[in-house]
Amino acid sequence: MNFLNLGCGQRFHPDWTNIDFSSTNEGVIAHNLNQGIPFPDNFFDVVYHSHVLEHFSKAEAELFLKECYRVLRPKGIIRVVVPDLENIAKTYLTALEKIDSGDYEWIANYEWILLEMFD
Repeated sequence: MNFLNLGCGQRFHPDWTNIDFSSTNEGVIAHNLNQGIPFPDNFFDVVYHSHVLEHFSKAEAELFLKECYRVLRPKGIIRVVVPDLENIAKTYLTALEKIDSGDYEWIANYEWILLEMFD
């Protein structure tokens, strides 16, 4: 079986084809995913990407997903992981409440969750 991991960053498996915008290891192919996926139609049994889709504009995301399906074999598996907005919003509100009540250890959490929301 052929497995494809897109936007893998530092997390990749040596038995998979791993692609990211820049290579972090010899096991990762550097490729601009806005330029399509550099493999033929129906090539992979599994296409996976985690926390990648939210970095594309809506138009780019649509083209990217079409590319994912193009390289996926019939009856293949595609798995897309995106951030959990509900969890991010709850953490943001919790951080605000903690800081307002004087728990300043939550300042770092608040700054982190702001970055998550902007991302």
